[in-house]
Amino acid sequence: MKQNDNDKLSDYTGVPKDSKQLIIQKSNPLLSLSETGMSLFELKLLDLYLSRIDSHNPEKRKVRFEKGEIEKLFGVNRIKKEILDKKLDGLFSSVSVKDKSKPQGFIKMSLFETAAAYLDENGNWLVDLSCSPMAMEYIFNIENMGYLRYRLKDVASFSSRHSYVLYLYLLDNRFRKTWEIEFSELKNLLRCNSENYKEFRFFNRDVLKKAQKEIHEKTELSFSYQTIFVNRRIKRIAFTIISAPNYLEKQEFTSENIIDITLSETEESDQQNDHKYTFCDFLGECSCNNEFTPTQMRVIADYVIELVPGVQNDIERCNYLTRFVNKMNAYGETHKIDNRYAYLVGMLKKELEEE
Repeated sequence: MKQNDNDKLSDYTGVPKDSKQLIIQKSNPLLSLSETGMSLFELKLLDLYLSRIDSHNPEKRKVRFEKGEIEKLFGVNRIKKEILDKKLDGLFSSVSVKDKSKPQGFIKMSLFETAAAYLDENGNWLVDLSCSPMAMEYIFNIENMGYLRYRLKDVASFSSRHSYVLYLYLLDNRFRKTWEIEFSELKNLLRCNSENYKEFRFFNRDVLKKAQKEIHEKTELSFSYQTIFVNRRIKRIAFTIISAPNYLEKQEFTSENIIDITLSETEESDQQNDHKYTFCDFLGECSCNNEFTPTQMRVIADYVIELVPGVQNDIERCNYLTRFVNKMNAYGETHKIDNRYAYLVGMLKKELEEE
């Protein structure tokens, strides 16, 4: 494929010098790539690309990997040309991305448009990689569609695709502390639908236990799980997060400089009475909440409930929230709001502080 000469090479100054601190921000639709046939290396290479871009500067969608970065993903000192060529081929295959905003609920596209590889003087590969125009929607300015934030160091060290996928799934659900998933759904997520995994004992031995061991050894995430029986058959798996990475504890936004959201806010919300989440569930029916993720909904719900403690009716709570959404929409007609979720929570937080 012909290289686009107009493509600007990313020189994002926000990239940390220490590669161990490289952070990935992956949009929720791109998380569904775990359910596709993408190989572990292809998933890692996408993460490497995401860790090196400025997600607010789509003009610089071309990234150059050098100094042995590609070799590190393989865990080798040298890569033969034919092997690298074959691995890069997979990046240009069409993949299905789940997107609730699309009429069909998903979109098929190629993630990358060009890849150019060169050998440096030390025999290491330099690779220029540029995402496709269609993929830009899911790579740049992703705040409004929701995203997961994690460290490249953690996923780059995984040797198992099962560990990689399970790790992202657990991170994405870490606010829930404890939850259940259908056994069949978990197998679909990890692409373990062969007859070998029909019985839980084999799935547990060959997939879950090994993934748990690798996640515990290579990351700061710790979890446990147990089986849920229905009619003497294992129907669901219950996961419990024991500890989550510290680097996720703080996430700062720039929208009007009024918001500073930490994990502790959501962790505290999970410890509150269960009746709160009646409202949280109801939010899913509200038109004002269609743009927010379930995790964001829980934070918003907690603020609304605290602001109107005497109101028990979910419809009235939703109407209360709608007034703030309308104010935000009115402000957005004349001002740019980079992160609507951060701005909305900032309004609610400010209202609570003024009471």
